[in-house]
Amino acid sequence: MRQLTRRHFLAYSQAIPSFLILPRASQEADQVRQRLRREMVEIPAGSFTMGVDDSLHPTANPAHSVELPAFKIMRRKLRWSDYHPFIKARGRDVPFNERTRSRSWHPEEIMGGLSYEDITAFASWIGLDVPTEHEWEKAARGTDGRRFPWGNEPLDHSLRRYSEKDLASPYDVRETTQPFWTEWTCSIPVPYPGYDLSEFPESGVFTCESSCRVVRGGTGARSYGIFYRFWRKENEPGRYSAARFVER
Repeated sequence: MRQLTRRHFLAYSQAIPSFLILPRASQEADQVRQRLRREMVEIPAGSFTMGVDDSLHPTANPAHSVELPAFKIMRRKLRWSDYHPFIKARGRDVPFNERTRSRSWHPEEIMGGLSYEDITAFASWIGLDVPTEHEWEKAARGTDGRRFPWGNEPLDHSLRRYSEKDLASPYDVRETTQPFWTEWTCSIPVPYPGYDLSEFPESGVFTCESSCRVVRGGTGARSYGIFYRFWRKENEPGRYSAARFVER
């Protein structure tokens, strides 16, 4: 039997009428994907300063330059109105809402309470990707090594008197300092290049296994320092966080 080469396969597939080719995702998924893509912002290719030289944040040490290709990222975090069609289409359980202590969600409420399996399944359904922590930090911090999305100077602790625009990154990425929910990335928690454990013998680096992922952003419930956009934390896959997605 003649072997079908990649060249023959591509030629054959191009000859198939488009109406006979199954869509990559359902109509519901396509509608949600298009809505999320309209809300995305472009992050240009180039280098940026990741991490910080700061003994108060050992896991973010040291500051180093990272080169990234261009990508697009959601301006805001995923909402319940975007996630609900996925639940209906796949017959999944409604996540528990820790803010209301129920399974009730407002349509425009940030979709927290998601495990890593939840967001990877949603990303597959929607045809988008979970960001790396490198992509997340560049989008939230810009390229100049600033400590906060808006610059280097702290603002009022509550941030309540500031608009979303005031708290946006140089790329107009928003809600990276939004209280309560951190955000998943697809990155495994590992030390940065050049990390010297001897400088931080008591803090170590990360204790989680390779199944864990880094979470970024989120809550000011514990300390103001968590608003620093170089802040990073490990999360077990069964723990809960919010999400935003990228297109590469």
